[in-house]
Amino acid sequence: MGVDPLALVGSKISSWGGNALPGAGLYFVAEADEYQNKFEYYTPWSVLLTSLDWDHPDFFPDMASYTEVFRKLVSRIPSHGFLVFWGDSAAVLDVAKSARAEKRSYGFLPGNDIRISEYAPILEGPFHQSFRLFEGEEDLGTFRLRLAGRHNALNACAVVTLLRALKFDVDAIRVGMENFFGTARRFEYVGERNGAVIYDDYAHHPEEIKSTLSAFRELFPEKNIIAVFHPHTFSRTKALLPEFAQSFDAADQVAVLDIYGSARETAGGVSSHEMVTLMNRYSRNKAMYLPTQEDVIAHFSSRVGKDDLLVTLGAGDVWKIGKELVSVSL
Repeated sequence: MGVDPLALVGSKISSWGGNALPGAGLYFVAEADEYQNKFEYYTPWSVLLTSLDWDHPDFFPDMASYTEVFRKLVSRIPSHGFLVFWGDSAAVLDVAKSARAEKRSYGFLPGNDIRISEYAPILEGPFHQSFRLFEGEEDLGTFRLRLAGRHNALNACAVVTLLRALKFDVDAIRVGMENFFGTARRFEYVGERNGAVIYDDYAHHPEEIKSTLSAFRELFPEKNIIAVFHPHTFSRTKALLPEFAQSFDAADQVAVLDIYGSARETAGGVSSHEMVTLMNRYSRNKAMYLPTQEDVIAHFSSRVGKDDLLVTLGAGDVWKIGKELVSVSL
């Protein structure tokens, strides 16, 4: 857009060669993290609120305590700023009530300030989806993304909503969207193994997993989708175990590794074997327990082929499996 922002993001941006831009322009764009209530250190001019799903149960004991930090964050937006929020979510709508700033909503549903219409995946070529945006009755035209999934259509619509509030030209926004190549560890193509395509994604929360796998199913409707999941932290796995067990509907097979702990957790009264057992109650023989990365590599090295798509999922080092499957010799 030509405004040279300072930006700090939690993942490597493909076109930046890193996760930050040392811009000298007017704007500072930061991907903010709610964990341990880091929000209390922010005094934002504007906030773009994309979703609200209970997470980090080691710090937030329940949804109420989790939601409260978002309420306090948006309440600090000054009256001359903006709250841009996902208007399709009841939880997000509720938090938005705490803001005194101007509010602008986006989403698929009628009533949003900017609404997504005619969403469609693109199965061939560099673009993975297209959709049309409406601002009230005004048709903003068709947008195309190199990213897949309805969640990325929503993310793009969120950005458009904020930039329109800032009076940026819609055609310039459209060009910028088409030239965004994504981030590391989000729908990242790794390579092939025996003709099977291998991807990696950072998804480690049930809602993220659902969105990511749904995007893969849209783009690869004929593939046998194999999800290799590395649960992250004992507290999250235990608190959200039923949700995890029901978040792999779009996959045909699931392999689950032992839980990837953290510096704060070495145990937590839950196991990956329990997750697999629960998954198989919902869908018989769908999931298998493969404790280590070596087990996963040994199991799938000769079992995947041209009809398969294997995606590694998780916040830890599960990405190493894809790299190894692509490079290892039979």
